Amino acid sequence: YVLSTQNILQECFQIIDLYMETCLHILTLHDKYSNKPLMTNNFQKDVLFYSIQLFRQRLNEIDEICECMKLFGWYRDNKKESLPLFGGIQGDEYQHTLEKSQQAFDRALLLLKHYSKYMLDISSHAHSIWSQELKR
Repeated sequence: YVLSTQNILQECFQIIDLYMETCLHILTLHDKYSNKPLMTNNFQKDVLFYSIQLFRQRLNEIDEICECMKLFGWYRDNKKESLPLFGGIQGDEYQHTLEKSQQAFDRALLLLKHYSKYMLDISSHAHSIWSQELKR
């Protein structure tokens, strides 16, 4: 699921970029042919695109979670894979460290799952809840 999610996210990024380019092109054309240019009269592009940029940032965060799942999750087709075995004198120590890292990651994912309903909500209340949980 991680790879397919990342593919969908990449498509979303492309759509968002195309949308913003199209909007800027429309604004530029408006200014070129209008008696009341928008871009030169204190028009705030950042305000116009704030929600879009915030949503894109949220998608970036989801993509980062996917990357972490690939590195630390050890899941394939929703089943937990066995960890690699390490040989040598410190093999058990490496194994234990890897298990602890995986358990910490699993706990962090579980906490995020409780707040997943806020994941794509960019309202100020939901944004602060999601951001606080993601930072943990």
